[in-house]
Amino acid sequence: MAITGATATTYKPTENGVYKVKLKDSNGCLATATFAITILASTADNPYAILYAFPNPAKEVLHIGIPTTFTAPNYQVRINDMLGKQMRDSRVESKDNRLTIDISTLKAGNYVISFPELENQVSIKFQKN
Repeated sequence: MAITGATATTYKPTENGVYKVKLKDSNGCLATATFAITILASTADNPYAILYAFPNPAKEVLHIGIPTTFTAPNYQVRINDMLGKQMRDSRVESKDNRLTIDISTLKAGNYVISFPELENQVSIKFQKN
C-alpha cells in the first residue's frame, strides 16, 4: 500500500515493517528497492547527560544542552561577566533538550551562565568572540 504524501527524497518510518521504494530515473526507467525497518526506540535519545554550552567560544548564539532529568518548559538564565556583574537575566524556552541564547549584544569576553532556579546551582563558563 502506498504511503500518502511520501514523495520526497527522504522518509522517516513511524512503524516497523517492510518498505518498498519505487524510483524512476531521468530516462523513465523504474527500479524498486525493499527495506526491512525495525524501530528500536519510541523517543529520541537525549545527547546531553550534563548541562553543556556550545559552540564555545561563541559569536552570536550559544546553545545549552539540557539533561533529561531537567523537565521544566523554560529556565531562568543569568549571564554574569567574570567580575560578577549581571549582564542579563531572562527566561529561555527549552526545545529538544536545548536552550538557544542570543549573545550578539554582549561585548567580546568571558562570561558565566547560571540557572538560579536549579537545585545545586550550576554554572557554565563561555567565551564571546
